[in-house]
Amino acid sequence: MVIFLFKFIEQVKRIKKSYVIAHFHEWLTGVGLVMIRLRNYDCGLIFTTHATLLGRYLCAGSADFYNNLSHFNLDKEAGDRQIYHRYCIERAAASCAHVFTTVSQITGIEAEYLLNKKPDILTPNGLNVQTFAALHEFQNLHAQNKEKLNAFIHILTPNGLNIRLYRRKPRSIWSLDPIIISHERISNFVQGHFLG
Repeated sequence: MVIFLFKFIEQVKRIKKSYVIAHFHEWLTGVGLVMIRLRNYDCGLIFTTHATLLGRYLCAGSADFYNNLSHFNLDKEAGDRQIYHRYCIERAAASCAHVFTTVSQITGIEAEYLLNKKPDILTPNGLNVQTFAALHEFQNLHAQNKEKLNAFIHILTPNGLNIRLYRRKPRSIWSLDPIIISHERISNFVQGHFLG
């Protein structure tokens, strides 16, 4: 994955005013994020966790989790559960990311104690379907956004991904709906978060 991203960055950098942002979810992707950071590739790195690995194990073990967050011996707890190496990968990924996100305030508190990193941004997990007046409205929006996502993925991997629902191939990422993808919005995000 690291080699793929490096080659991708080389190609994208030929386009003026282009930025590469790599978004990693959960500890399983953490090694890639850490390696990219260590090799100083020219891209922004985002790491998102939906729940910390150690937190999942502690909760499954019936620990009084939220009342004892500040009292756990993290290395010992991870070692006792034989997840020390995975815990270290997750902690390193959160630490090495340019932007660290979690999906809720409670997960942010968990990450602050267990990963020693406060999230930069909270990105709510899921959709509030109650805001849609009718179920069919929600279903229509879901179908439209799914098509946009498939088109975006197809641009990134035109020969490597078989998307059955794919209907048309846009000429470039910028031909997608400007509300979803706009060069100005991406540039502003990158400048604000990665370029200072």
